[in-house]
Amino acid sequence: MKKAKYILYGILVLIVIALVSAFFLPKEYDFQKSMNVDASNSVVYNLLVNLENRKYWDPIALIPESSFGEGNNHENFEWSSEEDYLQLKVKSKVKGSNVVLEKKIERESLPDRIQYNLIRTKNKETNITIDYQGRSSWPMNLFNFFSKRNQSQKIQDEFINLEIVARKRQNDRLYNGYKIVEEIVKEKNFIIKRDEISALALQQFYVQNLGVLFQKVQEAGLQMDGMPSGLFFTNDIGTKSIDMAAAIPVNEEVYISGAESHHINTRSAVVVDYYGDYNKTILAHTAIKSYLVDNNYEVDIPIVEEYVTDPGVEKDPTKWLTKITYYIVGK
Repeated sequence: MKKAKYILYGILVLIVIALVSAFFLPKEYDFQKSMNVDASNSVVYNLLVNLENRKYWDPIALIPESSFGEGNNHENFEWSSEEDYLQLKVKSKVKGSNVVLEKKIERESLPDRIQYNLIRTKNKETNITIDYQGRSSWPMNLFNFFSKRNQSQKIQDEFINLEIVARKRQNDRLYNGYKIVEEIVKEKNFIIKRDEISALALQQFYVQNLGVLFQKVQEAGLQMDGMPSGLFFTNDIGTKSIDMAAAIPVNEEVYISGAESHHINTRSAVVVDYYGDYNKTILAHTAIKSYLVDNNYEVDIPIVEEYVTDPGVEKDPTKWLTKITYYIVGK
């Protein structure tokens, strides 16, 4: 019995010593890692600075049980797994060369600081050097050595995943699973009904207007030159209010009473074939926007969605084809 008491007292003494020692130990730890990524500086930079991209390459975000916050955007991102609830924020950035993030873990009171420095190498790779500054509150700073080792391994896994995604984007033009194609799109003529509407009323707007437009096209003796489409006169389709038009493509530029016309010249464009529910095309739009940023392309509105598949004939939404076209300024 006495032996057990001595062991217990010994353990308590060790705990007290450890807790006291923690007062004098640093609450911060830091390390640096570097790696060459076989991709352009702009592709790597945009993957890092747009935090929404992290769900495609961050090891924690790739955990199957992870879930993402509703307020995620380019500069704020949060997700949770069985182990952690994390928040990331962009604190500063220098285009093409530097990104500084702040990472907050729910159970920790002090945020970590992550700085990515990018340098273009002679063989056209991108060198990424990361400076990681971890912070722990008392008495968790006792375990900084293990935290440093754990974070260092996570950063190594980040680099590997980041290079895979970057190479797919640069070499294969594969963005978030969508194949990006650049092509010359022939001139287009549309009979349209244009209005500014709520994003929630898109489907209703099409139903109300496409049938009327189709009837006008038939009455005018015109031939359709494609499938019913949506024209978007704003660069951000994700906004709550959208300047857009229901449109029927026709084979010549004409004016019909009670409708508007819109002509687009033959020109260069970025095109994606999206298969799936019409209400989820925003996923393909996000991929296209990333490609445009990587290549410093400027968009010329309207953005065109052509609804190739008739849902009345094909009942499986996964087979519905929407051809999405972004026209490029100066090409």
